[in-house]
Amino acid sequence: MDGWRGITFNALGTVCRVAAPVGDDVLLRSVRQWIRERDDDWSLFKSGSEICRLNRAAGRAWTALKPDTLALLREAKECAAATGGAYAVTAGPLTALWRRALAAGTIPAEDAVQTARDLVDDADLLLRPETGEAMLRRPGQQVDLGGIAKGFAADRVRDILLAGGVTEALIDLGGTVWVLGGPVPVGIRHPQPGTDRVMGRLRVQDKAVVTSGTYERFVRRGDRLYHHVIDCRTGQPARSGLCSVTLAGAPAVRLDALATAFLVTGAAAALPVLQREGWEAVFVTDGYDVLATPGLRDNLQLLEEDS
Repeated sequence: MDGWRGITFNALGTVCRVAAPVGDDVLLRSVRQWIRERDDDWSLFKSGSEICRLNRAAGRAWTALKPDTLALLREAKECAAATGGAYAVTAGPLTALWRRALAAGTIPAEDAVQTARDLVDDADLLLRPETGEAMLRRPGQQVDLGGIAKGFAADRVRDILLAGGVTEALIDLGGTVWVLGGPVPVGIRHPQPGTDRVMGRLRVQDKAVVTSGTYERFVRRGDRLYHHVIDCRTGQPARSGLCSVTLAGAPAVRLDALATAFLVTGAAAALPVLQREGWEAVFVTDGYDVLATPGLRDNLQLLEEDS
């Protein structure tokens, strides 16, 4: 985009890109700093992060948290309640178990899955907004913000840019996109494992677009694909008939959590929520059929195989 400046960096487990028509890089650098600080706070892989401290103190003590972390946990609990547990912020024991297994090319034992599943209960994540503290009720419980952190961050970056006088921008946090102004085409990745091809493009204006798919980490066993999107109700990878969900609307934090939840529940269960919230959606089935809500008819372009 002519006259735009951009910045690209690694954070939140992905490649982040932020671009806007600004005169210098000062505001973009402040956005990068804010995201990197939140990565330090929320990472499961940095032992000093707030989330790691919260998890280590499970069943023992309250943990003091920064306002953004506490606000994110509150959003996560609300999203979990709205999905009936299809999304769960306390999924940490299950996601960690499956992450280790998939990285090793194996499938976890059923007794280990059951033990981890028994620890998942968002009612056990206790928040004290008045003191800025949180606690997990039982030892062994873990928070995992992987299904919602990028959405929360994208909303906050949007707010930072608007406060800085920016009315046009493209915020891309690895599958979680906020478009200020527009319209701008946003690519939807083909969910076939092992390919980076774009399946289609969605033109959006002043909206967030979030895609969640089963293609990032997986193991094949016979004709079954064991992937990283876990149904916390069963402890197993989701089997809803969908392999990708793209949502368009706002706020991004809700889209992020609900895109994951809809991969678990399936398209039919998503429709009442979409109608209530005024969101649009693109669902891709396990057979790569594409289902889109009527409001996208003029804004969704599906690409040919050789595009």
